[in-house]
Amino acid sequence: MKEELGLPFMTVRNPLARFLSAYRDKYEMALWYPFYRKREGEEIVKRYRSVNPQFTKEEKEALLMEARRVIQDHRQLNLLPGDVANNPYLNPPGPTFREFVKWAVNGGMDPHIMPYYQSCAPCSIDYNILRLEKLNEESGYLFSVIERSYLNLDFRMALNVHGKTDECLHKYYRTVPRHDLQALYNQFFKVDCELYSYPCKETINEVLTLGRISNEIVKC
Repeated sequence: MKEELGLPFMTVRNPLARFLSAYRDKYEMALWYPFYRKREGEEIVKRYRSVNPQFTKEEKEALLMEARRVIQDHRQLNLLPGDVANNPYLNPPGPTFREFVKWAVNGGMDPHIMPYYQSCAPCSIDYNILRLEKLNEESGYLFSVIERSYLNLDFRMALNVHGKTDECLHKYYRTVPRHDLQALYNQFFKVDCELYSYPCKETINEVLTLGRISNEIVKC
């Protein structure tokens, strides 16, 4: 298999950080990425957003229509007008992390969060594994093996993270109810974390032990 494929390799990342990054990049910033808002984000908000139970079905649909219009009109500004503060579908305009997790553990799937073992067949292909966290070091080894040293690119831009990774993980994952967090681990993280020796279980246990954290404490 290796001879047929040349030198197969794959880059892996801490599964908790990868999942959070997909949410932040594609769903949290609904004004910047209307494609994802339209494709799944709006359905996630519609299904899992807490809305006044006294609203009728027609009123909810009207609020969703308003949210859709406002996001379309203001996405270039990255700022919503103040007169829509009472629309629950615009506060925030994109899914919260808690809502995104709820969607994922109830069958939602996106290629950006699909576990490696499902998308890359690591049990069928003998990959060389590169960790994103050590990409500069490990890519040098890979390219030396294939005698293409000029391909040893600078990956610092790919590793540019706003804020401290562990603190950001705690900030977002602490908003998720315990049962959803456990389901998320079992469905999305467990196999990948064991395959690539990431301490996901320990991080989740820390989240459950330490409890919630104020959003003002950590800037991610």
